[in-house]
Amino acid sequence: MRICSIRLYRHLLVLLLCAVLSACAATGEDVFALPECGPGRSITLPFLMAGPMPILRVRVQDVPVRFLLDTGAARSAIERRMALALGVMHDATRENIRDITGEHPADFVVLPKLDIGEVHLTDRRVLVSDGLPFDGVIGLDILSRYALELDEAHGIAMLHTGRMCEGQRPFPDAGMIDMPAIQGIGDGRDARRRVEPFLLVAARLDGVLGLAMFDSGAIGGSVVSPGYAEKVGVSAAQLAQDQPVYPRGFGGKIALHLHRFGELELNGEVFRRPILMVSTDSGARFQLVIGADYFRTHRLWFDFASKRVFSVPLLTQNAPGS
Repeated sequence: MRICSIRLYRHLLVLLLCAVLSACAATGEDVFALPECGPGRSITLPFLMAGPMPILRVRVQDVPVRFLLDTGAARSAIERRMALALGVMHDATRENIRDITGEHPADFVVLPKLDIGEVHLTDRRVLVSDGLPFDGVIGLDILSRYALELDEAHGIAMLHTGRMCEGQRPFPDAGMIDMPAIQGIGDGRDARRRVEPFLLVAARLDGVLGLAMFDSGAIGGSVVSPGYAEKVGVSAAQLAQDQPVYPRGFGGKIALHLHRFGELELNGEVFRRPILMVSTDSGARFQLVIGADYFRTHRLWFDFASKRVFSVPLLTQNAPGS
C-alpha cells in the first residue's frame, strides 16, 4: 500500500534539501536537463550480469573490455593495468576524490576513443583505479546525459534520449512506483559547490526520514551512513556486536557492520527487518545507499532530466538486506 503520496514526498524532499544541505547551493546551469519533452531514440547497451556485477561490454581504442555499469559513480574510470596496456597513462593528471574509504589523491587520463554499443565518445577524461575485478567503470558523467533503464534480472540496460512529458509513464505495470528526486550536491567542502548527477529520493528507516541514493555498483548491498544509523537509534555498542564486512573502495578496504533494522520504506514500498551494512566513515556523503539487493529485484528507470526514479518490483518478496 502506498503510504505517502507523491506530493508529500516532493514536500519532504524540499525539507530534506534544506536541512541536510543547508549550506550548499547549486550554481550555474543544470547541464543534465533537456529543454523539451517528447520521444527520442532508445539505445540498447551491450549488457550482462557477471555474478552480482552489472557489466557493459565496451571498446576502448577499439579493444574490447568489460566496464561496470555504476550509478553510484559520479565519474567513469579505467583500471590502471588496462590504462597502461592501452598506452594512455602518459598524460595522467592528479586530483583528490572521495569514496567510502575517505578522501584520496587520484590519477585521471584521457581516453581518445570510447565506444559503448552505439554510443561513441572521444577524448573522455576518466579516473584511474587500482585492483578492480573488471576493466573500468561507466559512471553518471556519461549515463546521466540520457534516461537510463536497467533491469538486471532480465539482462536489460538501455539509454533513452527523449524526455518524458508531464503525466507520461515509462512502464505500463500497475505496480510502478514514481519517486520524485533531487539532484545530489557537493558536500560543501568544495568552494565551487558543483552540482553532481546523483538522484536522491526520500526514505524512512525505522521511521526516521532520510535521503537515499541508488548505486548499481554497490554489489555487496545497501549501506547506511553512521550519522543516519545514530539518528535511527543504533548505538556504537550495538554495532560492535554486529558482524563486520570488508568491501573495497578506491582507497582500499573499510570495515562495515551488518545490522538488522526494523523497517525501510521507499515511497510506499516497505521492507521488513532488512539487514543493511552500516558504514564507519564519518564523512559519508549519503545517508542511505541502495545497492545490489534492490537492483536485482526491481526494474528501474532513472530520468535525470525530470529528476524522477521509477521502479517496478519484480518479485513478491524483495527487500534490501534480505
